[in-house]
Amino acid sequence: MLYFSRTPKFISKTIENYPNISYYLVSIGWIPYFVILGTILFILSGFIIDYSESFLETVFSYLYYILPLLIFVSLIIALMRKKINH
Repeated sequence: MLYFSRTPKFISKTIENYPNISYYLVSIGWIPYFVILGTILFILSGFIIDYSESFLETVFSYLYYILPLLIFVSLIIALMRKKINH
């Protein structure tokens, strides 16, 4: 949306109806980057440290447990920022 001067109507209506939604959208904006970069880094570390399926399964299982925890922490931080700014 940064390249366009007009905002689609559904985005404008969402912003008007829910003005505080930006706190939550910003707080979870890191997730796609983390998933992509984390996957690449974990696979590369598997090649460097020990390339075996069990190692990669272990690494991805940690990712599977860490990601929901980080999402929960991000949403709590967004709630705190919302409370502080209002």
